[in-house]
Amino acid sequence: MSLFYIIPGNMFDFNISQVVGLLGLEVKGNIEGHSYNVRCPHCGKFHMNIDNTKNTFNCLKCGIGGGILDLYCRYGLNKECTKDNRGEALKEIENLLCLDDKNTIEYKEYKNDYTTLTDSQLNEVYSAILDIPELKLNSDHIESLKKRGLTESEIEIFGYRTMPEYLYFPKGKDWSFKLWDKSNFEEIYFSIPEFKKISRKHIISGLFIAQHLIKKGLKLDKIPGFFKFGKYWCFRYTPGILIPIRNRYKEIVNFQVRKDFGKLRYITLSSKGFPQGTSSRVRVHFPITNPEINSDTIIRITEGPLKADVALSFTTNLNVVYMAVMGVNSLNELKQIFKDIKPNDIKIVQNFLDMDKLTNINVLKGS
Repeated sequence: MSLFYIIPGNMFDFNISQVVGLLGLEVKGNIEGHSYNVRCPHCGKFHMNIDNTKNTFNCLKCGIGGGILDLYCRYGLNKECTKDNRGEALKEIENLLCLDDKNTIEYKEYKNDYTTLTDSQLNEVYSAILDIPELKLNSDHIESLKKRGLTESEIEIFGYRTMPEYLYFPKGKDWSFKLWDKSNFEEIYFSIPEFKKISRKHIISGLFIAQHLIKKGLKLDKIPGFFKFGKYWCFRYTPGILIPIRNRYKEIVNFQVRKDFGKLRYITLSSKGFPQGTSSRVRVHFPITNPEINSDTIIRITEGPLKADVALSFTTNLNVVYMAVMGVNSLNELKQIFKDIKPNDIKIVQNFLDMDKLTNINVLKGS
């Protein structure tokens, strides 16, 4: 059975939705319908319509449109839609989709265990990510955080970083560029279904981060968020604001990413389902500026690490400690935490979960 389907009347052995996938365009809607919209690479808006029945695209905002090969010429080859360039686009698409041998790709499901590493081991790797110069917080993200009420000094203390749209190695100066440019990148990319959920530029960005850490002598095995792309370690890269999740002792035990685009704005770092990937446990976040816990401590529980960081920055009571769960249905670690701090004789624990507990049954149950 072929891995690819052909729309009746289409002159090619592939369709425009497959080209959308190759380009890693952000989709809005059901790709199996007659048509749907994607984020236009030219204007950045969700006004580019993909027509599955005609195999055409058209951006209603900037007016750019055409057929399958035109789409790949513009945004895959970054060239004008000439006859020669369309021929080049056709050859490249057929090569990327392995249309000469449609039945040779073997699908394998990867089942990953939770990490067995200590928090200190996780912190060693995750803290090193914050030291990567290319992840310096950009001005847009700084302004976004300042609008939430944080000062620039607080932003620096909390350790937020920017995951830009992509990272890259200078041409000819590193193995990862050669991997992308000349080796069996596409063969690896299409060998695992999970890989196709990540655009090529984000695979390259993940290779960039992993290589930076390996050069520091760090081991990435069993670290949530890292997996093997062929024989190389890769980081599960998602553009947005990188938010450290810390334990009671201020060690970084995971990250949350506030995505720049998309409906699901917050995701927790994990490489579940990827080769040699590792599942991440749901952790409770302690802001790095929390005071020490003692008998006078007032604990406030909220949802989300960024929200806890911001709330603490507005708090004038020096006895207040914030703890953030990742969701109202993710409270497993709280029980153990309260056992650990029981000797401190805590008397006040306040529920600062969102006020939507009045209307949202999931929040109500978590309360």
